[in-house]
Amino acid sequence: MDRLPFSLPDVGIREVKGFVHLDDEFLSIEVWTAIPGLAPDDTTVINVAPTALTEIRLKPGLIRDRLRLIPEKVELLRTMPGTHRTEVALRIARKYRDAARRLAEEMQHRITQQEIAR
Repeated sequence: MDRLPFSLPDVGIREVKGFVHLDDEFLSIEVWTAIPGLAPDDTTVINVAPTALTEIRLKPGLIRDRLRLIPEKVELLRTMPGTHRTEVALRIARKYRDAARRLAEEMQHRITQQEIAR
């Protein structure tokens, strides 16, 4: 599946960016922080199993969409840079809306399949 570029709200003076995509088993999130104009820090890859999420949904916006990840437990919120209370909202440019919608639908399908299997 396509790698979708995203951003998160800035952490102090650092900007947070990355890519999100689905592989065979996981939702993979590659994330890095950087001071604008400088090289990014090391990239962190976070693999999220369908069982770690209760829901994923795309919220369309005028300029950018938000891919909302609602975790089963707070560990996912702690691994992502920034402050996240109940969900992680990845900001995705509107031109990637169709690909983001497909990603959200496929991951939600996997979440539902995991719930049925329990």
